[in-house]
Amino acid sequence: MAAPRGEPRDADVGGGAMTHAGAAGQNVLELRIHGVANTPPHGMLDLPPGEVEQCDGDGLGSFWVPTAAADARDRAPGTLASPVGGGDLHAIRADVRREAYSWGAMARFGAFPLAGLVGAVARGVTRALWALNVPFGLANVAYWARRVPGAEEGAVNHAPVRSSGETVPRARPEPTAAAVRVFGLALTLLLTAAVTTVAVVMVGARCMRPGADGTDTVQVCARVPSVLDGLARMAPGDRAAVLSLVPVAAVVGLVLLARAGQVRFDERVSIARAGQRTGGSVTGPLLYRAGFWSRRVAGPAALLAHLGGAVALVAVLLAWTSDRTAAGTAVVAAGTVVLGLAVVVVATRNDDDGIQVTPPRWKGALAVATLVLAVATWALAAWSSARRDGTGTTAYVGVDVAPTVLGAVLTGIAAAGLLWRPRVPGAARRARVRVALWSAVPVVVTGCLGVVAVARRATPDGTVATYGESTTRTLILVAVAALAVPLVGALGRAARPVRSQGADRWVGWHGTGPGVLLLVATATAAVLTSLLVLGVQVYLTGGRATRPDPAGALLVEIVRTVPGYEELPVPSAYTEFGIGAVVLGATAVVGLLVLAAPALHDLVRSSTRWLPRAVGTTSDALGPTGWAAAVLADEERKRTAGTEQGVADMPLAVRRALRTRQVAAVTHRAEIAVGVLALASWTTLVVTVLLGRPGESVAGVWVLGGTWLTDLSVPLVGALAAALVASFVAAGSDGFARPWGLLWDLMCFLPRSAHPFGPPCYAERTVPEVAARVESWLAAADLPVEQRAAAAQGRRVVLSAHSLGAVIATAVVLGRAGNPVRTGGTREPAPRTDGDGRLGVVTYGVQLRAYFGRFFPSLLGPQVLGTPPCGAPRWRGDPWVRQTSSARSLLRAALLELPLRERRGAVASREIAAHEEQRARVREARAAWRAAVAAEAGEQGGDGPLAVRRDEVAATAERLEDQRRVLERFESAIGDLVAERDRQEAARVAEAAYQDARQAGTPGGEPLTSLRRAADTAWSDAVRGPGSTRFDPASPTLVRLLRSSDGGPAWVNLWRRTDYLGFPVVSYTANDVDRGADEVDRGAYLFTVATHSTYFRAWAYHEALDTVLVRLGVPVPCGARAGGQAAAPQEPVVVG
Repeated sequence: MAAPRGEPRDADVGGGAMTHAGAAGQNVLELRIHGVANTPPHGMLDLPPGEVEQCDGDGLGSFWVPTAAADARDRAPGTLASPVGGGDLHAIRADVRREAYSWGAMARFGAFPLAGLVGAVARGVTRALWALNVPFGLANVAYWARRVPGAEEGAVNHAPVRSSGETVPRARPEPTAAAVRVFGLALTLLLTAAVTTVAVVMVGARCMRPGADGTDTVQVCARVPSVLDGLARMAPGDRAAVLSLVPVAAVVGLVLLARAGQVRFDERVSIARAGQRTGGSVTGPLLYRAGFWSRRVAGPAALLAHLGGAVALVAVLLAWTSDRTAAGTAVVAAGTVVLGLAVVVVATRNDDDGIQVTPPRWKGALAVATLVLAVATWALAAWSSARRDGTGTTAYVGVDVAPTVLGAVLTGIAAAGLLWRPRVPGAARRARVRVALWSAVPVVVTGCLGVVAVARRATPDGTVATYGESTTRTLILVAVAALAVPLVGALGRAARPVRSQGADRWVGWHGTGPGVLLLVATATAAVLTSLLVLGVQVYLTGGRATRPDPAGALLVEIVRTVPGYEELPVPSAYTEFGIGAVVLGATAVVGLLVLAAPALHDLVRSSTRWLPRAVGTTSDALGPTGWAAAVLADEERKRTAGTEQGVADMPLAVRRALRTRQVAAVTHRAEIAVGVLALASWTTLVVTVLLGRPGESVAGVWVLGGTWLTDLSVPLVGALAAALVASFVAAGSDGFARPWGLLWDLMCFLPRSAHPFGPPCYAERTVPEVAARVESWLAAADLPVEQRAAAAQGRRVVLSAHSLGAVIATAVVLGRAGNPVRTGGTREPAPRTDGDGRLGVVTYGVQLRAYFGRFFPSLLGPQVLGTPPCGAPRWRGDPWVRQTSSARSLLRAALLELPLRERRGAVASREIAAHEEQRARVREARAAWRAAVAAEAGEQGGDGPLAVRRDEVAATAERLEDQRRVLERFESAIGDLVAERDRQEAARVAEAAYQDARQAGTPGGEPLTSLRRAADTAWSDAVRGPGSTRFDPASPTLVRLLRSSDGGPAWVNLWRRTDYLGFPVVSYTANDVDRGADEVDRGAYLFTVATHSTYFRAWAYHEALDTVLVRLGVPVPCGARAGGQAAAPQEPVVVG
């Protein structure tokens, strides 16, 4: 790391020390932000590792720059001996300072830095705990997928209002937010029940038993470590009390793990550094409001409530035995009351409207009381357990019942989540009725399955309910019917025609996003707990039996035994979860194969459908890859989208590019794949409800006469658990990375609100940290104080964001406008609703519109971004064909049929030429038809074959009708283009009206807001492509904050059809934001089709940076584009 140099940044615009100041003439900061996969700093700067150095930050978040030598070598225009063209691979503009911001360690790393064997084991255990944390993270994702009140309508559309620095304590929660938090508590309790099953029942009761031969011995499973022999020699009740501390320790370990990650980066960035002043906005988009990125852990009260609930559940499971005394029954009742208190605490309002509110004082007191009462209840349960007679076998009834009841709660809430997002027109009373209806789903499911699980009696032929087998079946079928009602409604909405889907068409999974994610979280939790319990069961049934020599022994003899599965029974729910895991895997595989079948079939055929490249793609025609760019451009001109093309006729470069596009098209169906996984999860959970086996504590409807499914699933689940443990330990020996790194990149961006043990939110540091760097550069804080005011006027920043980094950049732009930093004086500045012309964005390989805008519409929906909404992908063919089958594609196809000399000229000339040619074809077809009719009439009086003439008439008439249909499409296409130009003109007029009113000093508030929103709506309507619609924009939008008074948005987005994670942000047709990037990697040694990475090597990247700077008022340096040219450019339409 380089030694610190330069002056510290001004305290008013950020903290910390900056080691590199901008050189003379460098007024633009190009700050690259990586996305998923934790691209290293040298990868972002596209330099060898030895040619970059850290200029600020720490091991988790840091800023990097090229070394002085690398910077001098790559800076344009270079020297006479070594010139650097503006479009060269690593060229740096003369007025640009290039930096890279690395944040991936926040999301992907989390362990305790211990060395040696102990450290490796600790890291393996830590990774296992992170794996158990996945359902908590998914619950938090579902929390932000719901409809946040006021974030998609209402106050978000009004003029921004500045906060007075006060919040009103409120306790009444928003129903869906409270349901997700209760769901999170149930996840904690399910994990606690699973660990209790392993520690207290399997190890403490089943693997440590008195000798069967009447001697003073203890039978211990051979796989139990010898360090636990002391526990084996204890009385059963005392041993159970001691081992009941294990689940509590596991929960505390999860708290410490999540807290360790948070301490390492959350508290380093203060609210002052984030620019989160008390004078920020309290209206507008959520990411625009003051305090959104303030530190939150679902509240300390929620943390105490989860701890208290876990301890209380352990007490209930410890005391609820078949031979419990009156004291044990009292403990069970007291523990149930404490669990109820925990539910009340977590359900109370926290940040239901997106911004954390000040909780009422009684909430904290109730949370503390919950934890204290839980500890007291556990102490009573431990005392009751110690007094228990250990001569017989104790059956832990609560351990059998708990997973069934908790699984019912989780499944019921998840199924109800399918009904949360659809809008209810009408009065508040109708909305309350809807809340009551979906709330009935978890109540009915939990009630029915809870009665089946609790009210039972043992009989010689198995365990059945005391009220009769038919009643048991009825209750279970009622529970399944309650789970089916939301699913039927969700599938019904998805099956409607596209034109009839309404607003649900523009959100993920047709408005069922919260339920989809909660179902996946429930299935994940069920699978992980079954892996834990059944994996331990499989492990404990191995080993080798031994019997040591008892001669001279002073302690009770330990006899090592190898039990069978029947000697280590587990609650039936875990076995059914294991069966469900097999069902889930099989269902998901079948569903995904059906999803991928059309694309896979297309890949192996001799002919394939042509997928065009991105509109507006430009390439380096003179560089080393110019030949490939020319070949691709030539084939693009020859072929029409959606037509069958022979694979053998294509050049190799074209063939590889097309295959890569097709593979990317399959991955673009991620939304459909997750929906299939959610449907498989629902199927799995319902199967676990319906299954039942003789002799189990919870009876199902279908009693399996054989045990073949159990015999199949238990070893498979055990083997999978062993494989996961081995991978955790092996990976822990190499580093600190969490398992399944990509999952953490996606989950950890969202604030932690649904579960206090969930993964910490890295955006609570990255967004303030990047915002501080932006403000520091714009204020020229790297210069002496006397030079700052003059230099700051010309400073500009371009956030160059890749993939998930674009979400961080979006949050920075919105947060900077809603929480402006005071640069002088004592008065807090008002939130900005327009761009200041100093900050621009270049994005590439992003999912803002296709994923984040659809999955989290309250945070990043079209009303926040200011871009047209995006529909769902199709499951076969081109997933986005509904958004690309425009008039332009028809006209372009006709243009390819014209002679080369007629292809030149204005766009209108080409359209007219194609139209006139089609009209001539119709005239020829009509003349042929008339001739055939005349010939038929003449033959009626002659000797010729009348049938032949009639066939000619029919064939000619059919050709005429075909030509007429084509002509109508062309005329409609030209009409669509005229309408599009009318929309563009309307956008110009609306923008001019708003700017005139703004410059004339029209008072702010609702009148100016109405003009601004009208201009934003008109702009979106002008650039939207097929398959989209108009929308109601927020005040302000991202596009508005990136627009200056006299130009389009300072935003260019690059994407490729070969990118499996890259999409346009406005539309698939030409517009002034989206551009196509090279599909050939210019920096690769061999020919390589570029996919999700290396966008900064593309020729289009240099053009995009220049375009953004021009829109920010920075001229392009003379000769910056020398050294190359665009290959077959497709000129975008510029609006505004």
